[in-house]
Amino acid sequence: MDFEYDEEQQALREAVRGLLGKAYGDFENRRRTVADEPGFDEKLWSRLAEMGVLGLPFVEDDGGMGAGPVEVGIVAQEIGRVLAPEPFLTSVVLAGGAVAAVGSAEQRSEVLGALTAGESVLAFAHAEPGRRWSSDATAVTASRSGDGWTLTGVKEPVPHGERADLLVVSAGLPGSGTGLFLASPGATGLSRDGYPTHDGGRAARVSFESTSAVPLGEPGADQTFAIGAVLDAGRIAAANEAVGAMEVALSSTSSYLKSRKQFGVTLNTFQALTFRAADMYVSLELARSVALWATMVLASGDPGAVREAASRAGLQVSRAGRHVGQEAIQLHGGIAMTAEYSVGTYTSRLTALDHLLGDGQFHLAALAKAVGGYDEVEPLP
Repeated sequence: MDFEYDEEQQALREAVRGLLGKAYGDFENRRRTVADEPGFDEKLWSRLAEMGVLGLPFVEDDGGMGAGPVEVGIVAQEIGRVLAPEPFLTSVVLAGGAVAAVGSAEQRSEVLGALTAGESVLAFAHAEPGRRWSSDATAVTASRSGDGWTLTGVKEPVPHGERADLLVVSAGLPGSGTGLFLASPGATGLSRDGYPTHDGGRAARVSFESTSAVPLGEPGADQTFAIGAVLDAGRIAAANEAVGAMEVALSSTSSYLKSRKQFGVTLNTFQALTFRAADMYVSLELARSVALWATMVLASGDPGAVREAASRAGLQVSRAGRHVGQEAIQLHGGIAMTAEYSVGTYTSRLTALDHLLGDGQFHLAALAKAVGGYDEVEPLP
């Protein structure tokens, strides 16, 4: 299997790396950006739009670039390398992906057009209090109200929910099933309580009280399967972002071991520490290979294969992220526990990604359920 990028993909990687590197290559710039509202650089968001990054996953008829999952994965890795706080994963891949998957032609043109132009930030309001990573929704319910629909309930956490210009909301339908709706932040009965997250991001508790909303796509249609597909695409993109973060965490640790001295010699003189760094490298490369493979499976378009690939990538990246993050802190020592030093923040982001769309145990359970679907292998004579 060929994991090499072609010339256009390499050019995309270099362009995105250059833009993000100028903004966040100095970790202090990233700290200052996340300390202020809305938690990311809106001017950089516009520059990403000018470069075409925000429209990568969407077809040209919807205002996008017509690229694919590989290009999205490249951008996600570069975001992970500098911990860029811009909501590419949640706004473009998840919320934008939902609109692209089930929205009407008019909705796709209007909503995705504004997103790809950098004029709008979308939020995917799907997670619910007390529930973990399901494709359906129960805490928010949708009801018919005359010729329209209203939503009632609570969504939390909603990444960048307080800043969002438009919310893509999942809600339980009358009878059964889960639908998707577009809700304006200014709608009557909608309230948002924002807060910072441990990795420097932003999230919100969004409450709906008979809030008017517009069905995304066909009114009353069960979109549970489409939500699952969007979540799987998000999981694979998140795996790529985690690979980028792990790459820098390992590089920082390796450089530290080569420069920090104890007993008159650099730390890489001690074999035990070198072996631990080598184990970090193995974890990173395993995660990178599985993430790239899952990205290629997603590009193939086989829904059944994508679901399994997303879980396999999620499990491997979950284990690798915990290993690389914890070892990076351990090998740096006490300095890695300070807020001013980047390694702890990388570990925090890896933890956040692990819990955003399903942690290792979740993916392990999903894979275990599928074991019964395989035929028993006949023993060799």
